[in-house]
Formats: sequence, structure tokens, C-alpha cells
Amino acid sequence: MVITDGALLLVLKRLPLRDRVVASTVSKAWHHVAQHPDLWHSLNLSNCQAASKYLRLVPLLPGFKDTLHEINLEFAAGVTDGDLELLQGCDLQVLNLNACQRLTDVGIAALVEQCPNLASVSLYWNLNVTNLVLFALAATCPQLTHLNLSGCKRITDDGIRTVAKSCPRLMHVDLTRCLDVTDAGYICLARHCPELQELRMYACSGITDKAVQSFQSLSQLMLIDLCGAALITDASLEVLSHCPNLVSVNLSWAMRAGHMQPLFCMVQQST
Repeated sequence: MVITDGALLLVLKRLPLRDRVVASTVSKAWHHVAQHPDLWHSLNLSNCQAASKYLRLVPLLPGFKDTLHEINLEFAAGVTDGDLELLQGCDLQVLNLNACQRLTDVGIAALVEQCPNLASVSLYWNLNVTNLVLFALAATCPQLTHLNLSGCKRITDDGIRTVAKSCPRLMHVDLTRCLDVTDAGYICLARHCPELQELRMYACSGITDKAVQSFQSLSQLMLIDLCGAALITDASLEVLSHCPNLVSVNLSWAMRAGHMQPLFCMVQQST
């Protein structure tokens, strides 16, 4: 029985990257089908111990700069700045570098500067990430809608202000444990990013009512995480109660917001 190119393409679409690479070595016919651009819009190398090896194959893909739109390197062991250089010039729209601890801010910024169509960037728990990356995003990626900086503890207000002013389409922002971002940074986000739907500030203990006051302008806000915001009071809950689309609020360990919290939670559950 001879398998047609179309049928083989459907099979290959269901295989993970590593298996596609192996399949491309079976025969010339299989190699030809394995080069089809539909197979290479997205590369998932999450948790891959040999991610560097597979990234070296990217420049061999036909038309890879126009074809590759999404790459996931979450927890990919050993990925370095040199590996990211192989992706420069790709039309990336989604970039996940979560927990890639060997990457530096210089390497990430260099890649970002070559990817003007980025819409989603996730840099969870990379202690090397600084404002340099945010400056690069601000200068290059006006279509950015999703930004995950959870655990990037070297980020400050300067970086947040810059990216907020240049990326007004931001909808999902995660600043969990970004302790050097203050009220000023959050106020700037609220002022310049009116489409915000999710804002995560877990364990950002320095945020006060002043920042939350600015969130009342966010008519599309649906989720806010204020866990550990020990300085906010019932005044913040009063403000949030007027956000028309807010359906999820985390107020754990917001100790000063005590009197209105039970009532606020009841109101949210009824919406």
C-alpha cells in the first residue's frame, strides 16, 4: 500500500517535532513531504533536553523566516543566546522562553528586535531579564498583547512605563513577584493600555490603593490578582466593584482589605 503525500502530511502534522525530524530521514519522498511549510508554523520544544540540537535545524526549513510563527522553549535545558541567534529574522508572533535560565537579557533583546510582529512573549522566572528586554519590545513590537514577566525580579518602573506607552494593545500582563515595580508602573499601565483584561500582581506587596484607583478606567478588566497586597484597603475594593467585567479577583493575604472583602466576593460570584 502506497501512502499519498496528502495522507502523509496529515500524519506528520500529528507528530511532535522530534518524530517529524526522524520521519524526514525515511526516504526522499518522506523528506520532501516533511519540508511542507504547514508543518513548521509552530515548534514546541518545551522540556526538551536537546533543544539546541533541534534549533540548529531551523535554518534548514524551507522559507523558515516567513513560516515559523510560534516557538515554545519553556524549560528547554541548555538553550543559550547563541541558539536564539538562529531564530533572528523569523516572523515570530508567539515566543515562550519560560525558565530558560541560561538566556541573558542581551540575547533575548537581540531576538526581539528582529521580530516586529510579536504578539505574545513569556519570560517566566528568568532572573537575567532586565528592562533592556522591555525597551526592545517597546521599540519593535507595537502589536504585543500578552506579556508574562512573572518572577523577573530585575524589572522596574522604567521598563513597565516604556512598554506600556509603546504597546497600547496589551491585554494580559503578569508581574508576579516583580517587587521593584511600584504604583507608578501600574498607573502607567492603566493609563496607556485600556484593553487590559488580566493583570496579575501576585506577591507584589508594595502596591497601594493609589495604583488600584487607576484601574477603574479599565472597562475590559476581567481578572486581577492582588494576593499578598498587604497595603491595599477597602478603598481599593470599592474601586474594583465598579469594574463592569471583573469576574475573578484574588485578595488572599490582603489583610487591610477586611471589612468589604466578604461582600465584594459575594458580588463577584453573582456576576
